[in-house]
Amino acid sequence: MRYFGLPRPIRVRQMLLVYCVLCVDSDAVNEFHLAVMQLDCRKVVYLLRNADKLSDTVNSRDRSLRTATMLIARRRPTDRRFRSHVGRSMLDILLEAGAQLDLVDSAGNTALMHAVLSASADIVDWLLEAGSDARLANHIGVTPLWQSVFDMTSRRKYDQWPIIRRLLLADCAADRKCRGPLLFAYGMEYVYCYEEPVSAFDVAVDGGCQSTARLLVGAGCSSSTSLMMSTTTNQDSSVTVTWLDDLLAESRSLQQLCRLVIRRRAGLRLETVVASLCLPAQLKSFLLLDNIPQPSHCST
Repeated sequence: MRYFGLPRPIRVRQMLLVYCVLCVDSDAVNEFHLAVMQLDCRKVVYLLRNADKLSDTVNSRDRSLRTATMLIARRRPTDRRFRSHVGRSMLDILLEAGAQLDLVDSAGNTALMHAVLSASADIVDWLLEAGSDARLANHIGVTPLWQSVFDMTSRRKYDQWPIIRRLLLADCAADRKCRGPLLFAYGMEYVYCYEEPVSAFDVAVDGGCQSTARLLVGAGCSSSTSLMMSTTTNQDSSVTVTWLDDLLAESRSLQQLCRLVIRRRAGLRLETVVASLCLPAQLKSFLLLDNIPQPSHCST
């Protein structure tokens, strides 16, 4: 991970956030959000049926501008009190009541971003199927895919692997660049993970994670414009291994171009479409990128 101790001068644009409660009193908001957090589906349905304005209640916000949908997405799969099928049932109720999935909180995070941060693969899948926009970036320019790759390769959170695979089936602004999470404030300046904006592919290369880099390129991420296209050194010898050059050549092959066309046409239905085709297992694995092993560790 490349961190920069002394930041270069940057202009900080101040963001003005306006907080407003959507036409409901705070007691009603607190009661509704509490029922959602407790996964009390019956009470949530009761409160929604008796709400003066249904859309205002289901999209009401707390002090951090988080909606009920975000509160569900924030629940970690490791939480013993949380069961993914119950969470999806709650989301079904909220969506039917008119929940807006792409609202943002005070940090600019959508419900999809919260699901990525909590590594909730089932909730990510539900949100994408329900129409969440995977292209939306938060206030520092981080998209759900960028965050997921960063957590995978830099923070060694390997439960992000299925989330990355699922996001790559959607239109997720895969090549968008940013400087990453804010590390700390240095005087009047902010210091981020990267001095210059980098893509998710750059993050994978920087972390030395070949599997993630192959997965991203196989799904259509651009490697030709990478800021970190360089060689890696074999630890057992003095031979320089140009795996990135090989990856760049593979990205331009006819097989890769054909795979991209099929994946983009199928989108989120790719697994269903491929399963229905009379194709050899090896070819199905190629289309689904199942031939790329999940990394158990990332070498730098």
